[in-house]
Amino acid sequence: MWLMVIASGAFVAQHSMAPEVGAGRPDGEDEKEIHKFAETVKNSTAVENVQVPGNRPYKPEMNMPVAPISLPSCTKCGKCVTVCPTNAISVADGAVITDIEKCILCMACTHICTEQARIRPLPLQQKTEQMLGALKGVRNKNEVFL
Repeated sequence: MWLMVIASGAFVAQHSMAPEVGAGRPDGEDEKEIHKFAETVKNSTAVENVQVPGNRPYKPEMNMPVAPISLPSCTKCGKCVTVCPTNAISVADGAVITDIEKCILCMACTHICTEQARIRPLPLQQKTEQMLGALKGVRNKNEVFL
């Protein structure tokens, strides 16, 4: 089966590991851009593949053998288990276990934890701050490729 990419968009959203980056995005201005893009694509008669820049694989420096951890204050409620898109988390023998090979660092488990007992390990916190710290408060532009 042959697939043709006629358009692509990179729209800013709040970052999963550094919520201060892209906070409040997408907002009303973004929604207008998204709708305009969708309308353009809907009315497109493109017959050529769009070349989308980027890294493949995506940012190899983020391939770290780490995953979020649970603090002793964890109540083992299982919310993190239910929200994990890769089924990397389980609760067994009174402990929360994360399969590092399956974890994609989406951070859904840390966001859903009402006890704030699910956190990024220190090396990941430091790497995130090093890579994204300068972007706090910066309003990056959305990008579209047509």
